[in-house]
Amino acid sequence: MYKRFNVMTARARALFEFGWYASIISKLTFYECDKIPTIAIDQHGRVYVNPTFWESISLKERVGCIVHESQHVLRRHHERAASINANPQKANICQDAEINDCKKLRKFLPSWVITPEQFGWPSGKPWEDYYQKENVP
Repeated sequence: MYKRFNVMTARARALFEFGWYASIISKLTFYECDKIPTIAIDQHGRVYVNPTFWESISLKERVGCIVHESQHVLRRHHERAASINANPQKANICQDAEINDCKKLRKFLPSWVITPEQFGWPSGKPWEDYYQKENVP
């Protein structure tokens, strides 16, 4: 059983900074989960947050993480990956690169996030293009 996780301040700031995503950000439910190293989302908008990770990042980075995770649902990443029977770990790396290509969002994310240029990939492409590359870890 997962325990509900309070992210009110970060969610409010995310709604202020990225208001055009309000419909999805306001519907997300957050759960404490120490089984994952950082933060993750499922196709139903349930966000699983490692409390140690959450406490280690700034409010601004928390905002970025909330917006980032919401993008997986908005872009239907789970459905699109299932439709091509994609390897979940490889797909997630490519999906993260697609999301983190947003210049405004990147200003809110930790410096270590996955980006297209990290792998020499062109920016502005859908994750499926990155998935076809040979250098996906």
